[in-house]
Amino acid sequence: MYHDEAVLSFLTKLEGRRKFVYLDHGKFGVPSIGVGHCLTQSERHSGKIYIDGIPVRYKYGLLDEQIKDLFQQDMRPVALLIHSDKPSLLEGRFVALASFCFNVGATAYLNSNLRKKLIVEEYKAIPGQLRRWIYDNDKIIQGLINRREQEITLWESE
Repeated sequence: MYHDEAVLSFLTKLEGRRKFVYLDHGKFGVPSIGVGHCLTQSERHSGKIYIDGIPVRYKYGLLDEQIKDLFQQDMRPVALLIHSDKPSLLEGRFVALASFCFNVGATAYLNSNLRKKLIVEEYKAIPGQLRRWIYDNDKIIQGLINRREQEITLWESE
């Protein structure tokens, strides 16, 4: 459905790959695991993550295969959103948008000017739109600047 390995590779570089729970500093200290999976309140309370319908206790860490499966599960709705807007994007452009959408969330992506430009195929406007998304809590974040520039480089490589 989407470029699994390319997306996983790129986002692992950006998000990291963690077997144990950590606090995501960019999301108000939200407990996370794997490749940027923010634990839901239910997951935190139960101590379990459902990966493809199977409950997995994460207290003692996730296996590499579980991290990959969880990431693919998290990416499915992202991929569907992007494919519903532009089903035939080249791999680099798809990966750049998947990274952006994964980072800002589906609602932000759906309401963004970036998406509007994408739909009407104003592809040259996409880098400028990506550069707008560098704030967290009204502060410019260097890590987001770096991430957006990597996404732009990928977008422009196609």
